Parts: sequence; structure tokens; C-alpha cells
Amino acid sequence: MSRKKVIKSLKKIRILKQIENTMKKRYNQDIINSGGMRVDATAKKDIIIPEKKIAREDIAERIKQLRKLNGLKQREVANILHISTRAYANYEEGRSLVTTESAIRLAELYKISVDYILCRYN
Repeated sequence: MSRKKVIKSLKKIRILKQIENTMKKRYNQDIINSGGMRVDATAKKDIIIPEKKIAREDIAERIKQLRKLNGLKQREVANILHISTRAYANYEEGRSLVTTESAIRLAELYKISVDYILCRYN
């Protein structure tokens, strides 16, 4: 390979790296902090990325409060979710995490969003 071709290739690589760095900077600037969530403004759709870990205890407390506010017993909610009373009690005690299916059914039962059940907002 001739010296001119090598220099030309190196220039192209340097330009590509500069473009990549510029894109990274723009991407990082487009991420907006909003209430414990990062919203990616460069995506075609808003992608919400939780910045805090969802605590099992918080979810347990939330579903217990919802059940009590609606005047239901654990057995009644367990029947609606098609799970055992013990499994539902484990959800409320924080021993096990609510399954996706159960979270959806709870949201439908209480007419709220799954995000609320998962403590993604208050």
C-alpha cells in the first residue's frame, strides 16, 4: 500500500471517530432526567429507563394498600388472580415478586396502571 493511501485511510478513520464522538455527545445531551427516570429523546418512541431498582417491599406494600382500600380479602384477590392464597400472601409480604400476569390482572381489578403497582410513580 502506498504512503498516500495509508494517510488517506488514517484521515478517514480519524474523521469517523470524530463523528462517533460527536454523536455520543449529542446522545448524552438528549437524555433528560425526569423524576427518577431517563427519557431517551433520540428514540422514535419515548423509552423510559428506570434509574432506581424496583424494591419488592415497595410493591408488596402497594398491593396490600390497594387490597385494603378496596375492602377485599387475600383469598378473594388470589381467586381473581387464579393463584393460591399463600402465593398472594407471599406477594404482600415481599417474599416473592408479582408475576407479569398477576400485575396485569391486579391493574385491571383496581382500574390502575401496572406502572403504579410496580411503584414506578405515585
